Amino acid sequence: MYCTQCGGLLPEEARFCPNCGTPVPEAPLLEDTQVIPDPAEEPVEQPVVEELPQEETELPPEEDIPQDDWVPYIPEEFFEEEPQGYEEEPEPPKKNLKPLYIGLGVAVAALIACIALFISMNLSNGAYRDAMNAADAAMEAGDYSGALMYYQAALDEKGDAVDPVLGMARAYICLGQYWDAEATLNSIVIPEGEKGYEIQQQLLTFLVLPDSIFRVEADSFPMVTVTLETDRDFALTAEHFTLLEEGEAVEDADVVVTDNGIRFTYEAEESFVSEEPRTVTLAIEVEGIQNTMEGGYTTPYFEEACLSLVTTDVSEYPKVKVYFQITDANGKLLSGLNGSCFTIKERVEGGEFLAREVKSAFILEDNAGLNISLAADKSGSISSGDMGKIKSVMSDFVRQLNFSVGDRAEILAFDDIVQQMCYYTNDVNLMLNGIRNMSTGGSTAFYDAVYDGVTNSALQGGARCVVAFTDGMDNASQHSANEVVNYAISKQVPVYIIGVGSGLDTQLLRSMAQQTGGQYWHIDDLYDLEVIFNQVYDQQMQLYVVEYESDKSLDAYAARDLEVMVDGGSCRGKTRVTFTPVRSLTEEEKEQNSRYKVVEGVYSWEDADQKCREMGGHLATITSKSEMDTITKMLEKEDLKYCWLGGYTSYDEEGNVYGHWVTGEEFSYQAWTSTEPSRQDADGVPEWYVMLWYLPDYGGWSWNDQRNYPFPANTKLEKSACFICEFEDR
Repeated sequence: MYCTQCGGLLPEEARFCPNCGTPVPEAPLLEDTQVIPDPAEEPVEQPVVEELPQEETELPPEEDIPQDDWVPYIPEEFFEEEPQGYEEEPEPPKKNLKPLYIGLGVAVAALIACIALFISMNLSNGAYRDAMNAADAAMEAGDYSGALMYYQAALDEKGDAVDPVLGMARAYICLGQYWDAEATLNSIVIPEGEKGYEIQQQLLTFLVLPDSIFRVEADSFPMVTVTLETDRDFALTAEHFTLLEEGEAVEDADVVVTDNGIRFTYEAEESFVSEEPRTVTLAIEVEGIQNTMEGGYTTPYFEEACLSLVTTDVSEYPKVKVYFQITDANGKLLSGLNGSCFTIKERVEGGEFLAREVKSAFILEDNAGLNISLAADKSGSISSGDMGKIKSVMSDFVRQLNFSVGDRAEILAFDDIVQQMCYYTNDVNLMLNGIRNMSTGGSTAFYDAVYDGVTNSALQGGARCVVAFTDGMDNASQHSANEVVNYAISKQVPVYIIGVGSGLDTQLLRSMAQQTGGQYWHIDDLYDLEVIFNQVYDQQMQLYVVEYESDKSLDAYAARDLEVMVDGGSCRGKTRVTFTPVRSLTEEEKEQNSRYKVVEGVYSWEDADQKCREMGGHLATITSKSEMDTITKMLEKEDLKYCWLGGYTSYDEEGNVYGHWVTGEEFSYQAWTSTEPSRQDADGVPEWYVMLWYLPDYGGWSWNDQRNYPFPANTKLEKSACFICEFEDR
């Protein structure tokens, strides 16, 4: 039996042609066919047909059968005459259908071929996609060997595909087989501009990076240059790299890509440690493949600058002034710094650190003044000869102050109490007069004197300090040493202490000074005070005043953190400080509308004195009859009869009582009640403070010395008590 499609010989019981796959139609079985005779007809005797001998028919070889113009093969025997002895009625002549069969066969064959090709192509594409998907999944899972197998399977399906080749190269790179990766990439030629060309070139560049030149240069620190060079065309861009210094990504680097490499230039964070080693990392990522290259550099050598915050001033807020002592590692004061050398970041009450504009930076000397409180021990242990030395040294020192740039000073003296010999002024004559009025006697209220000096200095703002000396242990103060230290720290006032002679707790005094940012000296000769006074002054004059602009919407007295950096070329340093601005007198508060201000109420002398200072004035002084008349008229208008004045009483060396004003003015005009000053009340309590009172029985208005709070002992004073503040230059 032969195939009706290709004419090939069909094996017995075959259901499909082994040559072309055409189904073999099922023929009806002869034994199942029955002939039913017609009863109307008589049986006809069939002629005996002699069986012809069978001859084997040789089929042409399969390869000789044309594949394109195929026609069914029909053996020639089928076209020969029937064997003799077989008679058949002649049939009418038939048309020749061979060409029709041939054309129909060709069409059917072409259709089958197209269908077969379509099925084959779809089966092939599906296998390719499956292999590529499996390869990509293996790459993502880190199974690079498995990925190679799948990429090869995909390449077997599509021998001209680019993606499997690029994938195999990636897998080889991940396995560290760089030679195999390079050979794989070079096995294909991708025209420029075609899909895969860019990736091929980038991978080829990636392969040469481990042998590339990676160079870090910091000769122009803080500018740092990182250079990467290769020995072939460079196909990577800045997007393929991440530059890190000390593990932190570098932002805003200037990137230049050349024919054979890439160069990064950036400004590194300032170093404030000399010759500090730093690590630079270049992270590369190409087509999901990552690599890193590390290098480093050392910051330049420089002297380390040590910054120490001394005080602050917000009296002109939002302008903030911070005063720093800046020295090298050996404690030598640094000079030559300006505003461009400083960088400041500020954080207010726990907010974020924000950069602040530095307006200026200058050294105090010849540019701004110093407020200095001089507190002198005049207790009974000081001899008249030693007091002469003290007066001489202090007088010489105040004469040397630079009042033209704003220096101001006050003179305090202490024995049983602290006396204001001269309130803050730039008038040297008042200072000298206050120094001359000091006389010895009494106990030692050293801690109270330092406390008052801190209070008065803090109100002045700007650079300020207290310089106090004592020859003995404190035995009369209301404040303790710890209170004084904590108070001075909170007010940002350094305290310099000088101990004279023996009998001192030098360890305690040194600790007090150092904790406040000051220093302690011990001397045996009071004339050495001059050297120390000048040393303190010179040290203060070397302070740097750094002015920056804060946020005016914030509270001027809110707690602040500062990050301050200084770069002086040959020296660098940084510090972080925390401070709460101290309230000092503003220019507006100092500008009073009148010279005097009456404040009604029951106050101790010390409280009244403090309130006047906080208003920018002092308790009123009376140095002439005209001033006396002016003040008494003001009191009469308010129906007030008991008023504190800014004066003290003291004993001279002969035991006589005398008075002096807190301003250092001459105590030439006097209006004492006939029995005053007594310096002691009837009950034996000392009386040190001057009161102006109205007593009709004693001629009206006069002065009397009183204890600090006389009202419980004399309740009639409470009914019309007050104090009066005086404001200079009004």
